[in-house]
Amino acid sequence: MGKQIIPGSDAITVQTDGSVVVKETKNTNTGKLGTFMGLTKITVSTTAPTNPDVGDIWLDTS
Repeated sequence: MGKQIIPGSDAITVQTDGSVVVKETKNTNTGKLGTFMGLTKITVSTTAPTNPDVGDIWLDTS
């Protein structure tokens, strides 16, 4: 099983081997279905961004 990194969602999980799995999910910012290519960016960080842009997703590596 991967590590769920978006609370209440299985949109992105990090597998035990470190790979990232992105599932098609509803983008709550636009109300439309989005895919990985539609995301603004993915940032790997130990902390959440203090001022994230709309559509940003970060990987919680803690």
